[in-house]
Amino acid sequence: MNMKMKNKGFTLIELLAVIIILGILMIIAIPSVTSYISNSRKNAYVTSIKQIAASARNMVNQGNYSMYDTDVTYYIDTSCLKTENTSKFRSPYGEIEKAYIAVTYDGSSFSYYFTGVDETGTGVEKISLVDSLEENSIVSDIKAESINSNIGIDGRGYSILIDGNCKKNEKEKVNKKINSITGEELRDKVCIRATTLHTSECTQTSSDDNCRYAGYTESGSKHTTTITYGNENTTDGVLNIGDAFDCDVDGNNMYDDDERFYYVSDLDDDTAVLIYYSNVLNQELDNKTGVQNAGYSKNGPEFGYKNLPDTTNWVNVRLKNNQRTITNEYGENKTNNNTDTIVSPFTYTGKAARYLALEDIKKIYEKKGWDKTFVNYNYTTTKGLLKDYSFFFENTSFDKSGLIGGYWLEDIKRDGDHRNIDIYALHVSVGNNRTYDRNAGRGVRPVIEVPKDSIKY
Repeated sequence: MNMKMKNKGFTLIELLAVIIILGILMIIAIPSVTSYISNSRKNAYVTSIKQIAASARNMVNQGNYSMYDTDVTYYIDTSCLKTENTSKFRSPYGEIEKAYIAVTYDGSSFSYYFTGVDETGTGVEKISLVDSLEENSIVSDIKAESINSNIGIDGRGYSILIDGNCKKNEKEKVNKKINSITGEELRDKVCIRATTLHTSECTQTSSDDNCRYAGYTESGSKHTTTITYGNENTTDGVLNIGDAFDCDVDGNNMYDDDERFYYVSDLDDDTAVLIYYSNVLNQELDNKTGVQNAGYSKNGPEFGYKNLPDTTNWVNVRLKNNQRTITNEYGENKTNNNTDTIVSPFTYTGKAARYLALEDIKKIYEKKGWDKTFVNYNYTTTKGLLKDYSFFFENTSFDKSGLIGGYWLEDIKRDGDHRNIDIYALHVSVGNNRTYDRNAGRGVRPVIEVPKDSIKY
């Protein structure tokens, strides 16, 4: 009987228990093993990229490639490079389909970048600094056509390609550029933070109140003549009133300071309102074409409408809604003692920008909790209302005599259809003036509406 007991095998239940336990262990182990293998291959990918970059570095240091122009981004096809172990760069996943090492020179040292994809669709789509590459830099589902060898790094204007035949070919001026600090491609960004701010020297000698705010003390005596437009201190990820941005509104993929805009307020939670740094119109109407009390058709936003940039000029920006309700300073859709109705909605047909509106400025003060008299529309007697925001007055008589005295807002004044609400530079305030009078000297300053996810801030 003891012998029978010793020869007894596992029962079916015991075998099933063992199988279940093994299955559970496999379920736990396989993802871990798979993840380990995947991370190992990605790590090997990064290592191989750094090896091929080292090959490029050696060739540059040996003088094989002359890359000393600081205005150029140089692309080297990886088929022209080799590591110590192999004459052909191959990823851990498969053969390389399209890949480049990009090189820039800053006058004293070189920087090396990588972008490429292999036959499995794995690689680095957005060009990135080689020294910053990590496992998570390697991604999948990349299309070969998305690997671009015509992107200028850090604003450089031209790309020179060492092509698959290992010959040097100069390319056309690049149509894209990236920020070389992070390696993040800016192809989906309309605006990026300005790296330098605009300044001017105050030459205003008028005794009017603006001198107190344009580089002068409250008593009117000079203490400095330099005015800086925009905020000198900014916070990443936060939009503050007066933050300066360079915006690629014309679609040439360059971020220039002649495309300078300043953040004013939010249109809504997802959209920012930014104002251009200069007027696009000094005056359109004069005493010959404008007639007092001529009605809304000669005044309000229609008078300078044609001067606002078209969507054919500023191809990268659009108004969220090109139909807007035009109001007076009381938020009413009426003028002339409430007897006439302003044309509404006003249509910015074909326009990429609009006027600055009184509602945009109200948001600043309501957000700050300042100047309740302004919120109650007693704006005409409130001098210095905008003294904390000099960016509103760049390129006006705020700092230089003889320049234009401000610019029109979208709104029309309630008690006179021949008067429009405006930014008044001499008093650093919001006021009103006659649109038919050439001596009013007002202009049009475009405002754009940009989705916040299209702004690098």
